Amino acid sequence: MRQSELQPLINQGESETLEFKSSTAQLRAAFETVCAFLNGKGGTVLIGVTADGKMTGQDVTDNTRQEIANHLLKLEPSAQARLNIEHIAINDTKKHVILFKILPGDHLPYTYDGRAFVRYESTTSRMSQHCYEQLLIKRGY
Repeated sequence: MRQSELQPLINQGESETLEFKSSTAQLRAAFETVCAFLNGKGGTVLIGVTADGKMTGQDVTDNTRQEIANHLLKLEPSAQARLNIEHIAINDTKKHVILFKILPGDHLPYTYDGRAFVRYESTTSRMSQHCYEQLLIKRGY
């Protein structure tokens, strides 16, 4: 995806399937939303975009990539096949918007760091124990 394609997406604002995080300092919250998208309709998380839709970008270093990889490992069951990550350059700066495109999961429920999450409108919340248990039963455990 190019920056020109990113702006119309941002203009839609946060929703049931779109979340903005201003920086990788919010990776934990970003991955809670990734987990919620896996447990729901799928969606997109953009890091380097403020809550009001301003593209500020994010430095992407080897350390940034390692942090993202470490958070990916906290998703269970493994969801790497359901997740695409892109780094979109912002103008002529060295900053990028990190785009996570998440497909709905096929092995529900998914957990992040031992907890399941769901998405309601533009809010990510912990999944109720009852819902979690029902999804486990459907999965066949």
